[in-house]
Amino acid sequence: MSESRQQLIKVCETKLKKLKKDYLDIISEDYEFRRSDKFYRNQHSIFKKARIRNTLPQISKALLKIKLGTYGVCEKTGEEIESQRLLAVPWTNISLKAL
Repeated sequence: MSESRQQLIKVCETKLKKLKKDYLDIISEDYEFRRSDKFYRNQHSIFKKARIRNTLPQISKALLKIKLGTYGVCEKTGEEIESQRLLAVPWTNISLKAL
């Protein structure tokens, strides 16, 4: 593995760890229903937390792959996932080619 690829993986690992911590903080916040004008803000919060709950397992899987040395490899093609894609969506498990 090239040195630039190793650096990319370290950057992604840092991002993933921060995202996981931030996401866990967000979903652990207490939610309470409020009246009228805050209703839509509360609805947004509910949907945001649902998206986060769906993403957390993917983040954990990506962190495990880093430990196992299999991070950044497309699960469909077996090729390296594009660097820009990993930087944008560090928990991704498929390349643009496989989409």
